[in-house]
Amino acid sequence: MADNVPKDYKDGVFRKLFSISDYFVDFYNAFHTDNITTAEVTLKTLAPLYPDHLRNDIAYLVGDKLVCLLEHQSTVNPNMPLRFLMYIAQTYDIFIQENGFQRKIYNNSRIKLPNPEFIVCYNGTSPMEDFGVMKLSDSLVDLKQGNSQKCWIDLHVQVLNINYGHSMNLMNKSSSLSGYSTSYNNVHKYF
Repeated sequence: MADNVPKDYKDGVFRKLFSISDYFVDFYNAFHTDNITTAEVTLKTLAPLYPDHLRNDIAYLVGDKLVCLLEHQSTVNPNMPLRFLMYIAQTYDIFIQENGFQRKIYNNSRIKLPNPEFIVCYNGTSPMEDFGVMKLSDSLVDLKQGNSQKCWIDLHVQVLNINYGHSMNLMNKSSSLSGYSTSYNNVHKYF
């Protein structure tokens, strides 16, 4: 790729595009069997408090049942499950505050939380399957060393290859994702 194309343009375009609820809903509906409308989604992306502070690419609350966190990656990053753990902890903290549950976390009644879904959209140059899964447990030291101790925490991240010519079933269902993939391919090809 030419030096005159900024390194983070793909991420910036992805964030701007899917921060628009119509485009997120198009992506979501292609990925899920239920069809939602823009009236059912609320943007919940974390805003950084200061430079280098925790910030995710995109997060939406879908109704009151699901919080969908999307990240764009142009390089393979095995730390994405850890990052998503940090994102969802902060997202739940905000959810608890927004709903006035601060004192209820000490009560004997359960707080109902929206179910999280973690998705990485990959469009780098390293070869990758159309779909994969990253797990937080792959980073846990005892488990990596073959210790038979039970894993008490895990988090699974779905990884989608959104490069042009990949994940065609999803691309055929989502015009916004297909358009992003085609546009990036053209920029990469001609610049």
